[in-house]
Amino acid sequence: MTGKINNPCKKLDTLDAAYIAGFIDADGWIGTRVEQGTIHRRYKNGVNRTPAVQITQKFLGILEWIQETTGVGNISLRKDGYHSYTVNGTSAVTLLQELEPYIRFKQNELGLVLEEFE
Repeated sequence: MTGKINNPCKKLDTLDAAYIAGFIDADGWIGTRVEQGTIHRRYKNGVNRTPAVQITQKFLGILEWIQETTGVGNISLRKDGYHSYTVNGTSAVTLLQELEPYIRFKQNELGLVLEEFE
């Protein structure tokens, strides 16, 4: 399944949201990417930024479960044998909104992205 950047994240139950947030806190990244997207900010130097969330795992099954549960994102195989689950654009914003109460260690990054793109 391949997600699109403008699809909203599915409504998550508390347990699933907390579990996914734990993966982001441990093996994830929250930030912005320089690229075109459905939701982006253009800066003076002409660079577009779009919100993004990424989780890297050796075990593909957990990323497939996260993708199925959230209804957003793409999974790719990296050269080092790890898998990467990536969510961009509006999908990333709606995912972060669902996970906001459960993110513990990456609250600063989450807050900056939501402040800029909500």
